[in-house]
Formats: sequence, structure tokens, C-alpha cells
Amino acid sequence: MAKKQNIILAAGITAANVIGLAIGIGAYYLGVGNAPPETGSQDTYVPKLTATLQCKDNRSDPHAPFLWVTGTIQNVGNGTANNVTMHVYAAQAGNSTAIDKIINLDSIAAGKTVQVEEMVNYTGQALELFSEPTVNWTN
Repeated sequence: MAKKQNIILAAGITAANVIGLAIGIGAYYLGVGNAPPETGSQDTYVPKLTATLQCKDNRSDPHAPFLWVTGTIQNVGNGTANNVTMHVYAAQAGNSTAIDKIINLDSIAAGKTVQVEEMVNYTGQALELFSEPTVNWTN
């Protein structure tokens, strides 16, 4: 009787191993264990910049007017933003372009905030419109 129980026990263990192995191989070949990381996973390092920037036309010296760009740029992502640039555009009367400039900034590490204070010189009449500067970067 003991031999019969040992044989049944051994058969049960063998069957469990075979079933577990079959499930593991099936999962591997179906890609369950090889799925790409989900979007937003901590395994993917992606910078994300948010900017709070203001522009002010400064004509305190009419011979040397400038657009004063101030504010902050914050990296709320989990990777460093490299090659950060800020595009500044402004126009004078008659929709004449006075400023169309790209300003290179330093890289911004994840979780960091940088202060922006840029004076962009121009000539001629007062500015009639200027857009909020746009910020671009690479990973």
C-alpha cells in the first residue's frame, strides 16, 4: 500500500511540474513576460517641461529697447531635458517682425526649476504683440 501511495505522490509531483513548465513556456512565447514597459513606467526616463514665462516691452531707453522675458521653467518629468531652447517672437505695427529668436538654455535635470531672465534687444517702434515664448528640448 505504501508503494502505491509513493507512486501516486510521485506521479502528482511530476504532473504539477509538467503543467507548471507548460504554463511558463506558453507565457514566454505569448509575450506575457516580455511586454514593453507601460507608458509612465519608472523604467522610462522622459523629461517634461512646464514654463511660466512673462514678456514685457521695456522702452525705458528709446535708443535701446528690449523685450524682457522672465519666469521659470520646471522639469516635472523623470529624465533630464537636454538642448533646451526658448523661442521668442514679437511684432511691431503692420505685423512687422521685430524679434524671432531662439535662445539656447542649459539642460534641466528631472525635478529642477530654472529662473529665466532674458533681455532680447530690438530696434524701431514699440512692440504691438508678442507671443508667450515656447520651450523645446531633446531627451
